[in-house]
This record gives sequence, C-alpha cells and structure tokens, in this order.
Amino acid sequence: MTASSPPIAASISDTTDFWSQVAGLLGLKKPVTSEFDLFQAIHQGVSLKAIDALKSEGLFASEISLIIEPRTLSHRRTKRQHLSAEESERAARISRMLTLAARVFGSRDKALGWLRSPQKRLRGLAPMSLLSGESGGRIVEEALIQIDEGYFA
Repeated sequence: MTASSPPIAASISDTTDFWSQVAGLLGLKKPVTSEFDLFQAIHQGVSLKAIDALKSEGLFASEISLIIEPRTLSHRRTKRQHLSAEESERAARISRMLTLAARVFGSRDKALGWLRSPQKRLRGLAPMSLLSGESGGRIVEEALIQIDEGYFA
C-alpha cells in the first residue's frame, strides 16, 4: 500500500473482481458480485471442484482437511456429491481469506506464506489454523485489514 492509495482490504466487499476471484476458487458457475451472492451460492452446495481448485492454488492436504476430512472427501467423490452446507462455508471462508491475503501481500505465494506462518499477534498460531471456524475467520480477516491499513506488519 502506498500513502496515496486507499487500503485494499477495507474496501474489498465493494469490488466485483474480488468476489469473482473467490467464486473462481470455489468453482461456482453463477456469477458472484457480492457477499450475498456468495451466501446464496454456498447454501446451494459447492461442487467438489472447489477442493481441486484450492489444491491447484497451493493448499496442502492438511489445509484441505480444515474443509473436509479425507475419508469424507473420498466418499463424496465416489457418490458424486457436493460439499455440505458447513463444508461449503469453510471452503468459502478459506477462499475469501486466501484472496484477501493475496491482495494485501501482492501474491498468492506471499499470502500462503503468511497464512501458514505462526503470528505473534495470533498468540503464535498460524492464521490458516484458525479458518475452520467463523470466529477464527473473523480474527484473520481483521488482522489482514489491519496489516493493509498499516497497523501491523
């Protein structure tokens, strides 16, 4: 962020491009231009293509297990089922934070590095480890917004 540019993270919800990137990570077919669009899409159930897309973006198997357990994933693939509503929520949360972190840090690799690294301000926990729950996702989102606004490095 430069002194003349507005913070990236704080205005994310106003950008169609951000929501399109999140939708792409989730393999959604319908256009997503807002958080409400995302809400509607994930409650219809997200395809297992989301798991493949997140893997191709660099997520490890251990990080995918924050969304769905390997045995359950195998079972869903065999039966050609979608993610459950809860699993879809977790996939959306991770996709949102990965996209936000990439914008804040300037690249997907730097974003993944930050998400995987223990952070002093998170009591030594890696941000990725917090993303299995909504409250942890809010903590990570707030940290990213504060970093973008210059509060923390």
